[in-house]
Amino acid sequence: MNFSLLRIDAKAEVKTLNWLGDRLIDLASGGRVYDLDGTITPSKLFWAGPAFDMCVTSPSGRYAVLCQRLGTKGLVIDLVEEQPRLLREINRSYYCSEAFEYPVAFVRDQKAEWLVHCPADYNQLEIEEVESGASALDPEKSKLRKPADFFHSRLEISPNGRSLLSAGWVWHPFDTVALFNLDAVVSNPSVLDSIAFPGLDGWGEVNSSAFVDDETILVSENSSRVTYGEGDKTAARIRSLSIPKGETVYEIGIELAAGTMMPIGREHVVAFYQHPKVYHLPTGRLITSWPEIRSGEDSSSIIHHLEKAPAIARDRQKHRFAIANGHEILVVTASP
Repeated sequence: MNFSLLRIDAKAEVKTLNWLGDRLIDLASGGRVYDLDGTITPSKLFWAGPAFDMCVTSPSGRYAVLCQRLGTKGLVIDLVEEQPRLLREINRSYYCSEAFEYPVAFVRDQKAEWLVHCPADYNQLEIEEVESGASALDPEKSKLRKPADFFHSRLEISPNGRSLLSAGWVWHPFDTVALFNLDAVVSNPSVLDSIAFPGLDGWGEVNSSAFVDDETILVSENSSRVTYGEGDKTAARIRSLSIPKGETVYEIGIELAAGTMMPIGREHVVAFYQHPKVYHLPTGRLITSWPEIRSGEDSSSIIHHLEKAPAIARDRQKHRFAIANGHEILVVTASP
């Protein structure tokens, strides 16, 4: 496997970073666009409000949510036109919002795209029409919901849109992960209320997770219990799990906590803790790393005690990622 490194002079601070096709967009800066040839398209927009520092985009690239990573306010934005257009505002519960990452994601079915977030309570996931905010769930059955006491965060949707990961935590504080089958959610909203994850026997905390494909998930665990705000994160392990079988495919030990992960195919993963590192999953071998690229120390949804991580844009489908370091954007692309 080979890797190429591209440097783009951003000319200014990059606040958020997302892939928009083969371009990169900083929506928090009003929609400034960076082409990979170095061309910059400035924006005339200014979001006159709180400091937005997190952005997620929909599978089609049409919609985005710009929000406060540690806060309650978010904006739903339409990107289809030349200039981003505000559709509506969203919020999450104030409860512990200053401590952990805003839970929000988009899911797409055969007909439309939907917004998944927690607009009322920290522990209750909802699915809404993106533009109107109307609920996609059965209204009568929704009245009977009894969600588990779980702080949802770092939501991720499987490539086929049928499964949802929530890598959050329970009190006090203990990182864990929940997996939801979305096929039955519209008619049975209570599917979103119980937290479960098969195949984690013998594990303690689950500090991060990521979909490899529709049937495989990566989870990581630090080797000793995380003490928030004290000391460095320790050595860790990564486990590859089959969703249908609830069985381990691979398990490896690594020198540092994995942090945020991005699979590259079925046998490799980028771990972003401190700096990007690529591991071979069947063997645990470190393939390559970029110690000169700072990528933050996030290894949990609870990040209030950490220095703010740089903006990172992950593109699992095209095996590439981009990281903003200062006024420079670094793009790494993997190829066979």
